[in-house]
Amino acid sequence: MLGKSAFSSRWLRLPSLLIVILTILFLVTSPRAAGDISADQVLGQAVFTLNTANFVDGAGFNFSDGSIGNTTEADGVAVDTSSTPNHLYIVDSLNSRVLGWNNAESFANGQAADLVIGQPDMYHNYCNGTGSFTLTSASALCWPTGVAVDSNGDLYIADFENSRVVEYNSPYAAYAAVPQTCTAANPCQNLLSANLVFGQVNGSGTPVFTTTQCNGTHGEGAVTSNEELCSPEGVSVDPTTHDLYVADSFNNRVVVYLDPLAGGGMQGTSGHPGDETADYVFGQGGSFTTTSCDVGGGTPTASNLCTLQDFGTSGGGVGVDADGDVYIADSGNNRVLQFNTPFTSGVTPPSTSFLANGVFGQTSFTSNTVPGSPTAKTLAVPVDVKLDTSGNLYIADVENGRVLEFNTPAASSIDPAANAVLGRATSTSTFCVGGTSANCMTDASGVAIDSSGNVFAADLGNNRVLKFSAPIASTGNSASAVLGQAVFDMSTYNLVDGKGFNLPWQVTVDPYSTPNHIYVADGTGNELSQNRVLAWYDAKTFTNGQPADLVFGQPDFYHTAGNNGSEGQGAEGPDTLDIPAGMTVDTSSNLYIVDNGNNRVLEYDNPFLGFVPGTGPRLTPSGTPSGSAGDTIADAVFGTCGSFTENDCDGTVPADLLSDPEAVAFDPKNGALYISLSDPAAVFNTTHR
Repeated sequence: MLGKSAFSSRWLRLPSLLIVILTILFLVTSPRAAGDISADQVLGQAVFTLNTANFVDGAGFNFSDGSIGNTTEADGVAVDTSSTPNHLYIVDSLNSRVLGWNNAESFANGQAADLVIGQPDMYHNYCNGTGSFTLTSASALCWPTGVAVDSNGDLYIADFENSRVVEYNSPYAAYAAVPQTCTAANPCQNLLSANLVFGQVNGSGTPVFTTTQCNGTHGEGAVTSNEELCSPEGVSVDPTTHDLYVADSFNNRVVVYLDPLAGGGMQGTSGHPGDETADYVFGQGGSFTTTSCDVGGGTPTASNLCTLQDFGTSGGGVGVDADGDVYIADSGNNRVLQFNTPFTSGVTPPSTSFLANGVFGQTSFTSNTVPGSPTAKTLAVPVDVKLDTSGNLYIADVENGRVLEFNTPAASSIDPAANAVLGRATSTSTFCVGGTSANCMTDASGVAIDSSGNVFAADLGNNRVLKFSAPIASTGNSASAVLGQAVFDMSTYNLVDGKGFNLPWQVTVDPYSTPNHIYVADGTGNELSQNRVLAWYDAKTFTNGQPADLVFGQPDFYHTAGNNGSEGQGAEGPDTLDIPAGMTVDTSSNLYIVDNGNNRVLEYDNPFLGFVPGTGPRLTPSGTPSGSAGDTIADAVFGTCGSFTENDCDGTVPADLLSDPEAVAFDPKNGALYISLSDPAAVFNTTHR
């Protein structure tokens, strides 16, 4: 396709124009008074004090972009099966919050949460509310990883960076008592504080919400106690007894708190229910004071754990069924251990060293190897384990990118084969065919099951949670819904949509239109580019964080790949962009975009023609041809010999070629268009069409 117009040209040998990188876009309207230099509105963020890429709200997650993603695996997914409808909770680790959905059964892809815990609203994401790693409170969280719900709807959260577990009394019931109905449009936020805290005590042994020390005054290392925790990752609650299990990962152990909500316990003394003191310990030979991997022996046994392999890698999860059988994800030993009803409250001594009855992922209790290729029996760094109401076992096998399901395990299971696999085509699949999709996961880091048997799996590397609807087949399962992304083929953290930016490159206002339109190039000129330009109809009256009305270079507001158009991924055309840079408009409100990666400048005839304000975003149908105003399909091209379908050519005159264009400007007096290049450093002048 050709879109070249006749023009005359000349070269001005000048340095390339300066491009300024922004982190968010501020609008300063007409100054209210002399010297007023404060912005009045903001796009890309909901409030002026935030600057996170891609606009944090209730729809997206950040599982992978940040330092915790290199240390631990986010495994926080839980379903409250005691409620009707079931409630769904997802830990959004690197945004330091837990999100809730009132109805786990009925939601649209990418639907925003209706409840948030750990932040004052859906837009903030600071650790402990302020960014502090040492000061916290009963309403704050810092990089949480695990979540569990008891049979009364009470919520437990593993607050990883604060080295504690906090308990919230039935959050949805608490808001109903306000009264408030939690919806995505009117989310429940900023009213709840935790009721109990585990792992943090003061000098008198009283639990406190204000400290964050790993193992208290002992610090990370060889010594801890029955009142302390160090970066716990997983939590689970016995559905019958309400006993709390905590995977205390940096201490290479799982500790048990007997029915902590019962009250009347003996704080500081193990063996008594109703307090925040651990009563039993797995993985350390019955000792509450030791912390070493495999009890310092270096060899796995039926009684030890290794959930902290080294300072930079950890992972641990725990599950318990209605009979009191306990399953522990021993990630460093690439296995899950099974303990059949290991203790009886009030009878079993707290110092008991528990021996596993079964093992998953290994042929014996003394091996911890990972084969070169996965099978239905093998595990590679399992980090979460859960059971459904029928006693079926689900293991999040993170390094193999899958969830394995075992039908009601035998009492002493030794290296059994899984009955079903989720996240990979078969139990022997080693990679995803076709990239991110509904049937393949990158890092299966968490799992939960609702009362209908639907499975929710956290896909760490793709920043999403997939729902697999019951019944589950043995192989070939595809997700039926997704949260954290609007579509199945995207994986960006904090959900790319029409509201947020990732380092916006340039902004242009159309002063010739009524009202003035505003255009923003989203993404810097490197791998962070989101390969699109977003546009707003009215440059003056938008609200903070308002979503864009038009998008150029992408088929919708959710995709970001370069040259992603109707001709297929990677094929340039009039509907694609690859690293958009400079922009300008002419007196007819035609838009010009420097398409740097394709060595061209595209012209769009009056894109907002016919736009009806208040009708929501407008998308141009795929395959729409060039040549008409009022859409986001380019109508003319400068460079590439006038072709829309190639990004290089053998032009015979300078006007045919643009090498690494960076900026564009329009001269309304002379009707001239100026395009700056970096190779060679020059400014190209042409009469616009």
